[in-house]
Parts: sequence; structure tokens; C-alpha cells
Amino acid sequence: QYNKAIAARPNEASYYYGLGTAYQSKNDLQEALKNYQKASSINPQEPTFKQAIKQVNQAQAAPLVESAIKKQTTPDPAGKYDLARAIADYEAALKLDDDAGTHLNLGTAYQADNNPTRATSEYKRALQINPNLADAHYYLGTIYDTNKQIPAAISEYQKYLKMAPNGASATDTRERLKLLGRK
Repeated sequence: QYNKAIAARPNEASYYYGLGTAYQSKNDLQEALKNYQKASSINPQEPTFKQAIKQVNQAQAAPLVESAIKKQTTPDPAGKYDLARAIADYEAALKLDDDAGTHLNLGTAYQADNNPTRATSEYKRALQINPNLADAHYYLGTIYDTNKQIPAAISEYQKYLKMAPNGASATDTRERLKLLGRK
């Protein structure tokens, strides 16, 4: 039905959106995305079309993020974590959906892989997308702390505690601040 409607009125964005939802309900995410993008190109002011594109991108990225988390957190029989493949999966997911949480996770993978420069970049990118991501401040604090950048570490730890006073890392953060000479 949508294809007939599109043939009759090819510049009607809502028809492409409808076709996109039909494809999405059949879990054909590629065709859904193509139709949502066409609807958005016809009517770029419509937020519903952009949200539908975001949802499809998130759905496509989710299995990659799940795979990356598993590789990063599950040791092999020798007790090693597959950080290189976790990083590759996170980066592939970010090509589909530029998400703050995925940048944060990628940062933790880089940090675990002893690459503080890349980790720092990912934490900062996560905060650009979502300034309220408290854990990014905590992890930035740990990098600055390790690198003896004490004022920067204190600043990040304080931001973390302000945002998440009862967060998972709050006790550790308070201890680090005491050791660094600040409460």
C-alpha cells in the first residue's frame, strides 16, 4: 500500500515514514533506515523522522556493544580479555550510533589496554554528547591521577561526586581525594 501511495505522491514524507515502520516491524532495519532517511530528506524539520533514524541506528549498534562488553569483561581460559576485538566492536558500533555510553565503554577498554590518550579522548567525547555522564568524570580522574596531574584529577573526582554522591565509585573517589589532599 505504501509503495502505491509513494508512486502517486513521491514527495510525501509520511509515506516513506510509514513504509519505514513497516520494514522495522519486520526487523528489516536496512530498509527501514533507508525509508526514514528519505522521509527526513523530504521534511528535515520533522523530529519524528530523526528519532526513528536514531532508534534504528541504536538497534543496529546494540549487538556490537553487547559483544564488545562481553569481550572486555569475560576472560578467556588463560585469564586474558580480548580488548583489541572489544575496541573494534565499540568503534564499529559508534559508526552506526554516536552514543555517549558507547564512547564511555570504549574509553574503559582503551584504559584497560593501557592507552590513556585514547581513553581520555573517548571520555571527553562522551561528555560532549552527555555532560551528565558522571562515570566519565570518574574515569578521567583516574587517568589524571595515574599521570600525576593532581589538579585535573581532583577536579574530575569532585565533578563525579557532585553528580553521583552515592555512585558505584563514590567511596573510592572520596578515598582518592583524601590521598590527594582534598575532600
